[in-house]
Amino acid sequence: MTDPTAQFERRDSESEDLSVRAVFDHLLTFPDEIAPVFNDLGDEQRERRKLDQVRVDRNIMYIDRLNEALDVDIKERIESDQLIEKLNISRLDTMQRKLVFQIEAGYKALQEELDDAKERLRVATEKLYQTEVDAEIQLAQMREYIMGQMDLRQEELLYQSQVRVQEDLELRQTFPAPVLEVWRVLADEKDVMEGGAML
Repeated sequence: MTDPTAQFERRDSESEDLSVRAVFDHLLTFPDEIAPVFNDLGDEQRERRKLDQVRVDRNIMYIDRLNEALDVDIKERIESDQLIEKLNISRLDTMQRKLVFQIEAGYKALQEELDDAKERLRVATEKLYQTEVDAEIQLAQMREYIMGQMDLRQEELLYQSQVRVQEDLELRQTFPAPVLEVWRVLADEKDVMEGGAML
C-alpha cells in the first residue's frame, strides 16, 4: 500500500523540477543560437591554419636558405681562421725568438749590475770595518784621556785639601790659648749636637 505522505512529497518534488525548468527554459535554446557563431569560428580557424601553414613553409624555406648561406660562411670562416692561425704561429715564433734574445740580453745586463753591486758592497763593508776600528781606537784614546784628567783633578783636590789643612793648623797656632780653647769647646758641642740629631 502506497504511503500518501510519500506520494505528496514526490508530487512536490516534481512540481519543483518543473518550476526550475521553467526558469531556465531560455538557456536550453542557447546552443542553437550560437551554432552559426561556432561555424564561423571554425571556418576562420581553418583559414588561419592554412595561413599559418603557408607561413611555416615560407619560414622553413627561409631557414634552409639561411643554413646554406651559413654553411658557406662557416667554410669561408674556417679557411680564414686557418690562414690567420698560420700567420699568428709565424708571428708567435718571431716574437718568441725576439723575447729569448731580450731575456738573454736582460740577464746579462742584470748579471753585470749584480757584479757591480757586489763590488760596491765589498768596498762599503771594508770602509765600514775601518770606520769601526778607527772609532774603537778613538774611544779608547778618549777614555784614557778622561781617566787621566780625572786622576789629575783628584790629585789636585787632594793636594789643595792637604794645603788647606796645613794652613788651618798654622792659623790655629797663631790663636791665643783662650780663644783656641773656646773654639775647641764650640767644635765639640757642634759635633755632639750633630750626633744627637742623627740619632
